[in-house]
Amino acid sequence: SSSSSASRPSWPQYGLVPLTRCPDCPRKEPLKRLTCVKEDHGNRGREFIKCESRP
Repeated sequence: SSSSSASRPSWPQYGLVPLTRCPDCPRKEPLKRLTCVKEDHGNRGREFIKCESRP
């Protein structure tokens, strides 16, 4: 029935990533925008945001 939505990843969806701060974090510093260079999971070249409070 809803097999088309079953292929979506199960991590939280924040929409497009104009995210400047981590949603669950009190830090005020802007997040770092990085581009994935690893090939795992086919994510190479994908932009992601890194919270500096996590290793």
